[in-house]
Amino acid sequence: MLIKKTLLLLLILTLIMPQLPIDDASRTMDMKVAISLAQQNSAAINLVKLDLIKKGVERRQAVEGLQDIREKETTVRFALLFDISFPEKHAMPKEIELIMKLPKIDNDIQKLKEQYKFEVHKLEFEVKNAFLSILEKEAVLKFETDKNKDLASTYERLYKGYLAGETTQADLELIKASLDQSKDTLTKVTLEFETSKEKFSEIIGIDITRGYTFKNELIEVKLTRTDLDALIQIGLSKDYQVYVATQDRKLSEKEVTEVYDIYKNYYGSKVNILSSELNKPKIDYAALFQNYEQMLQNIDAKWQKVYVINLLFFKIKIPMRWFQGEYTALRYFENEKYPLIVALGERDKKRVAEAAMITLTTQKIKDSYDAVKQMDLVIKQSIETIALATSSYEQLKKDNLAGIVSFAEVQQAKEVLKELELAQFLSKISLSKFIAALDFNTSGGVAALTSNADFATGNYDSGVSNVKSMEGSSEPFWYIETPYSSLKFIFGVNLSAELQVTHYRLFDANGLPVGGLTPIAETLEHLPLAFDSSSELSVVLYTKDLPKYKSKIEGEGYQGTLKLEPIKTNPKDLKLPIGTFKLAQSDLLRSSLAISISDQIGYDHYRIIKSDGSPINDLVKKGTPLEDLTLILTDVEQYQIELLLGEDHVMKLSLIPETEPVQQGVLVSTEK
Repeated sequence: MLIKKTLLLLLILTLIMPQLPIDDASRTMDMKVAISLAQQNSAAINLVKLDLIKKGVERRQAVEGLQDIREKETTVRFALLFDISFPEKHAMPKEIELIMKLPKIDNDIQKLKEQYKFEVHKLEFEVKNAFLSILEKEAVLKFETDKNKDLASTYERLYKGYLAGETTQADLELIKASLDQSKDTLTKVTLEFETSKEKFSEIIGIDITRGYTFKNELIEVKLTRTDLDALIQIGLSKDYQVYVATQDRKLSEKEVTEVYDIYKNYYGSKVNILSSELNKPKIDYAALFQNYEQMLQNIDAKWQKVYVINLLFFKIKIPMRWFQGEYTALRYFENEKYPLIVALGERDKKRVAEAAMITLTTQKIKDSYDAVKQMDLVIKQSIETIALATSSYEQLKKDNLAGIVSFAEVQQAKEVLKELELAQFLSKISLSKFIAALDFNTSGGVAALTSNADFATGNYDSGVSNVKSMEGSSEPFWYIETPYSSLKFIFGVNLSAELQVTHYRLFDANGLPVGGLTPIAETLEHLPLAFDSSSELSVVLYTKDLPKYKSKIEGEGYQGTLKLEPIKTNPKDLKLPIGTFKLAQSDLLRSSLAISISDQIGYDHYRIIKSDGSPINDLVKKGTPLEDLTLILTDVEQYQIELLLGEDHVMKLSLIPETEPVQQGVLVSTEK
């Protein structure tokens, strides 16, 4: 019975006792773990990811809007009661805005991708700096703690000696004053150490103020003066701010080109008066304005005339201005009369800004490098200083025992020696910080040059590289360039001569060709897929006309490696073109379609059918173009061509346009 009562009492006490904190085994924190945690919890990185998503949505909306605008420009639309809406054009400022809209969004997306990499590097630097600050504060705390213990022990020894008449009061008071000052200093450095851990906790997103020890990781690399040029080159090629300045300059240059091309397209040789000034290193804006005004007068000259109709007894004078139209000549300049001048001014500003940023970044790298080398020199000098201080301290101890020097002199020498040792360790931490700063300012350049150094890094998402970064690689790769034009893309491949291929052809997700058979050394400029994802494409490599390799275009970027699969025979699912078509606009209400089919296909008539198979015209004899198409082929991809031999069906063909607006394309069989 007594045993039961005892067990019950123990159980009750266990339940009602407050839960005491359990001191977990101390966990060690190192830089790599800290960087990984910081990346997972970084608000800045997550905001950039969110901005990328928003820009992607903005781009999709812009694409749909541009497609709708372009369709309205080329389509006649019918409504009830013969209400006919003819194609709508717009003024030049609007055209410039449309052409530059998508390139600007793409430019923003590329900037965000580079900003993401910048934020990763920046966060890595912040983690390293904060981690080294903890090591710094911890070293100072240990120094002050040991110093306080040593002073307390010395005071206790001297106090006993004072009571025994073996120690002077002056020596005792000296140690007492030093001990009191040490206690105040210890309180201060303890607070600083805790504060540094709190700041570190905020960066990495978890609380490490209790239960953690910190791995003594110092960054040590050997850099020579010859490394500086390489560091500057790496830094300039990867620096985010330099990238932004360069992209802004490129965009401004493209905008000048696009605006000038629009002028040239509408006004022809009248624009030549400006060409001599555009590409000068330093534009004479006074001369440019004079030529510009002359160009406007030349453009408007023919609209200042009067058209005369001679009748029997009088004449009718009609100003040519009446026929000018909404989007002809100077009407383009009603909203923005000098868009080219503005574009040139922006281009010159961006060029100056880019040059200034390159100079600033170069100097920043040089300053960081000099700081590393200077601190390296300080550490080397400290070794000699500590050796001298150690020798002096040992001699003073001997002299003190011999009664030559006082206790105070020995104590001072001891404290100086310990402070020198602490200063040397703190200098090594400062050197680590300077190396981390140099690595940050060169966007990872130090780590790239010193592969044997232990640089803590986290797990980074893949970034988008440009074409130049893979040039010289032995691996075959593809690339897509987005020129500063809204309705096309440029596709190309880079292949080793060892593959012995001569041409390539690009295919979409449905296996239909995009453009024609293209020589390896040339790029493919195409319109219909200008807004599609590269992950939906595939490419086939040919030796002359024979397919030799195939590869999917993997990834959502602008460049990637081609994983080639050999083609032993022509694959049955590869739909090669068997003919071509040409579509001509006779007038606003009529079109003409002409087709050319391979001689291997036997047929004598053809007709156009809808997606449900119903014909929209009578049979047309082979070799004869189909006339009077009343706007039925606005979207040719919605229709098919049926080939017939007598009354027998031969095959159905899809029309794959190669130009925008649709003027020609290839014919591909829709049947297996």
